[in-house]
Amino acid sequence: MLLALLLAVLPGWQREATAPTSDPIFSAHKLHADVDFLCSSTLEGRKTASWGEHAAAQWLIARFQQCGLQPLPHGWLQSFSSRPRQLSSANCQLQFGKQNFSLGTSFLPHPNSPPGFAQGPLVFAGFGLPQDPTDTRIFQNAIVLILRYAPASESGVELPQEAILAAKVQRLQELGAAAVCVVEPPFFAADPRLQLANGRFFWPSLSPLPQIAQSRLHTPEVQAKLQQQNFSWQDAEDFLFFQAQAEAPLGASIPVIYGNASVLQAAFANSPWSWQDCWRQLQYPATKLSPFSLRTTASLRIQLEPQAQSQSWNVIGYLPGTDPRQRQRTIVIGAHYDHLGANAAGQVWPGANDNASGVAGLLALAQFFAQPEHRPQRSLCFVAFGGEEHGLSGSLAFCRHPPLNPSHMDAMLNLEGIGLGGNQELWVLGSSSQAEFAKLLQVQASVLGLRLHRDEEANFDASDHVLFYRLGIPVLAFHTQADSAYHSPQDLPQRLHYRGMARILTFVAGILSEVANLPGPRTFQDYRSHFQAAWGAPLPLPFPWELPFHQRIDY
Repeated sequence: MLLALLLAVLPGWQREATAPTSDPIFSAHKLHADVDFLCSSTLEGRKTASWGEHAAAQWLIARFQQCGLQPLPHGWLQSFSSRPRQLSSANCQLQFGKQNFSLGTSFLPHPNSPPGFAQGPLVFAGFGLPQDPTDTRIFQNAIVLILRYAPASESGVELPQEAILAAKVQRLQELGAAAVCVVEPPFFAADPRLQLANGRFFWPSLSPLPQIAQSRLHTPEVQAKLQQQNFSWQDAEDFLFFQAQAEAPLGASIPVIYGNASVLQAAFANSPWSWQDCWRQLQYPATKLSPFSLRTTASLRIQLEPQAQSQSWNVIGYLPGTDPRQRQRTIVIGAHYDHLGANAAGQVWPGANDNASGVAGLLALAQFFAQPEHRPQRSLCFVAFGGEEHGLSGSLAFCRHPPLNPSHMDAMLNLEGIGLGGNQELWVLGSSSQAEFAKLLQVQASVLGLRLHRDEEANFDASDHVLFYRLGIPVLAFHTQADSAYHSPQDLPQRLHYRGMARILTFVAGILSEVANLPGPRTFQDYRSHFQAAWGAPLPLPFPWELPFHQRIDY
């Protein structure tokens, strides 16, 4: 009923349906029609979790169907809350044998862990780094206990990429683990800050972040900025939590918790090895300690408080590849469809360039590649993200609960503000995240006469592609230079350059076609040194303070 009403009252859809058949494949007319729809006052600026954003999501389902996309098995929509996660304290548990542990002191769920229940034998796997155990069946349906970091960690020493927690968890999940419990190595045991479980900074009910934010950011200048962008103080606080959690997506479907020293000690109560003997052997990286059973049964449960009133959606459409050998591998193409909404006075932030332009481009690419003659060998996953303006909450939800295997995602292309390209200039972020990208970009740009800017990384962390980069997936993000209308009610459809958009989409289609047909698996390059942390160094967050090293959640 809602969709039928929208189709009747909004002229953008009608223009789309009556577009001339002589239009080129990326028609300025069609792009304009889709932007008009998304910027209509009926959608009230598409603020995260608003009626307007929900209505836009329903329209996107219809457009994806019209373009020839398919839903994934779970459907077209991926639901998520636009409010930060809250633990259901009474329903979170960790138990080894008959011993129960206290939430918030002895253990805490990882802020990006999926909720759920797991029960099985407790297995110790050292630092959880790649190795070649004689029998991987030991991990089947087990709760796997691992240490943070890597052997021989000491102040100033660079941690290896395989020590990233997401890499450890994804590998253990592929080996059949039911859950992962992460504990501190003993060289941290004497630190009084570690008497409590790691991760407290990231859970709203336990974190000092709201108090820090109020004391440092509650200024007239900040209040004026929030009002200018139609943000309440609650919006700003939620934004900070999402930005913090977005530093370390897991890409996992099994529960992950942090435990303190008491959890580690209790785990070895019935072990055939003493903890001291294990630790002595783990000091030598060349010596491999095979995983072994700790001879006890463990169970854990992570449950979140329901937040149905703040629901938002990612809209996902799928296009299977043509090559049976490459079809399991996927390229993700994304653009966020939310914006800043409307204020109490009825003033609307329409968000034409940011990011109705990107969504219109996403639809045009979907329609192009759905044609049999253009369909590539790899599969394509088109995602209209909600919640980008609210701290990347939509792409964080996608990477928290990936509907496709992250290890099979070979690249992510993001369209963010592509509507001001009348001067034939285009900014591309992430061009060094895969070795093949630079040459592909150069060739395509020269054919179309585009002037590329590939060395501007100031805004790299500001949109949905960054979560994929943090999972080790190569990314390319495309945008035109912003102007004074950015995040203002003046970001209107009539200001965009639709022929320039069509030229940019022709360029992106050429890149996407090449990337989706490249032979072999992905080759990710960490050119921004995100995975090259020095042991003991604090994690820089996008706030006016640093996070202590022991509170990192990426290791």
